[in-house]
Amino acid sequence: MGRARGNRQEVSTASERRGQEMSQARYAAPLKPQAPPPQSWAEELSSAGRS
Repeated sequence: MGRARGNRQEVSTASERRGQEMSQARYAAPLKPQAPPPQSWAEELSSAGRS
């Protein structure tokens, strides 16, 4: 039980760090395109969906 707990804590910490890095990278990029009107964003989605 003790070992499982320790491993879980370590894994959760590592996953949390990775999650923060991924969320930062994912949000940092989308935040820039979100500044301009959503027309270009919608166009990109529609064009990507069509292709």
